[in-house]
Amino acid sequence: LGTLIDYSHFVSLEHLLPSVRRNLAEIAASPQNTVIVCSGRERALMNEWLGDLPIWLVAENGLFIRPPPAVSDAAMSAEAVAEPEWEMSKEDLDLAKEYSSLKPVFKYFEARTPDSFTEVQEYTMTWHFQSADEEFAEVQAGDLQAHLVKVSGHAPVEVSLDMKRVEVRPYGVSKGAATATILEKIQAEEA
Repeated sequence: LGTLIDYSHFVSLEHLLPSVRRNLAEIAASPQNTVIVCSGRERALMNEWLGDLPIWLVAENGLFIRPPPAVSDAAMSAEAVAEPEWEMSKEDLDLAKEYSSLKPVFKYFEARTPDSFTEVQEYTMTWHFQSADEEFAEVQAGDLQAHLVKVSGHAPVEVSLDMKRVEVRPYGVSKGAATATILEKIQAEEA
């Protein structure tokens, strides 16, 4: 939910805009369409905002994939919707040790950069500096990225710097790879 909603607006929202939900539901209602919403947000939030819609959900930048809910033909009510399970695109991830050594680095840069903050999800950590002084924050972001690369060593993680944020996530996880996985599943079902 960054392309549909600008991040600065996202942090102050309590719920997804009704017009976005309505438009997604309308598009997904056609059997000719398959809707996939990819987000960097955590799966609990994705479930809360979009979980009842007949769409594919991708959370934490591709780490988690969830198929549309199965709806009973007998009744199209909320009670008839079966809650689908989230699948991990990467199996056997245990990054607790690596992330425990990275978190203090994030917190250090958060403390020394006013108007920045660290977001910790299940498997992703992100330092946001959209609201910070641009010149100072850009220098800090480069330093943070370099420190994180050094501290993470050979851990199976990627450190990226873009869109006014520095992010650490499991290696090889992406929205594109998740979308490709979903398309493969859809093709397998149709075969």
